[in-house]
Amino acid sequence: MGVLDDLKREAASVRALEEKSRLSEQAQLEAVLNKLAPKMRELYDFFKALAETLNVVRPDVWANYQVDGFGALQGLHQEDYRLTAPDNRALTQLTFRYNCVSEGGAKFRIRGKQAAERQRQYMWEHNLRFTGKTLADDSGEFFLESFVPVTFEFQSEPERGAILLRLRNLNELGMSRIFYDPDQLTPELLDEMGKAVLRQPNRFDELSGNKLSDEMRKRLRQQLAHDGYKKRAENGGSDSSDIQDGTVAKKKGLLGGFLRRG
Repeated sequence: MGVLDDLKREAASVRALEEKSRLSEQAQLEAVLNKLAPKMRELYDFFKALAETLNVVRPDVWANYQVDGFGALQGLHQEDYRLTAPDNRALTQLTFRYNCVSEGGAKFRIRGKQAAERQRQYMWEHNLRFTGKTLADDSGEFFLESFVPVTFEFQSEPERGAILLRLRNLNELGMSRIFYDPDQLTPELLDEMGKAVLRQPNRFDELSGNKLSDEMRKRLRQQLAHDGYKKRAENGGSDSSDIQDGTVAKKKGLLGGFLRRG
């Protein structure tokens, strides 16, 4: 036996270990997929039946949404329930959506070029329907339609062994991300999701871990920044801000209101 034979045996041993590791990882991945796939199918079947039923029954479900820089979109009726999936055989992603709408809309103005651009970006990020133009003084004039889309987007995440829900505009403008272990997606939780869609009393937030939405985090940060500005002003400091013109609803006690809801 020479050096080459020893190296060959060592190489064979390394390859055997690598193959064993690969097969182990593949087996683990298959085990995860075997848990995720049935849950994605359950979600698909549930929301497919929900969409079909709601489009027949057409319940009177109404919603109001607060739009920063504008005010309230009120008296929006839920309609047009749909379920879509890129591939309904190998379900790795599906989206349940519906719209909250009413006739008409409203025109409003935001003073200041930067403030107007922020308003435009905000409405675009939340998938609102609007048109806008820049006026001679660099203010922004917008026409906002009475339209808010709501989406439940589910995606299989094998690397995390979880199902991700991206939830947009359910009760307020904004998006929440929630990761579910497959065992969490019980018939009880699906039923609570259905109640949330119908805006009935529900335990959806509780069973989902009561996640804080991105929009609420943003609003809390803005409220804290505003409180800090007020304190500096009261202490003799000075600052300047863009003035917003239009139908603007001033929100008081945002942090306190959130805590009351929690």
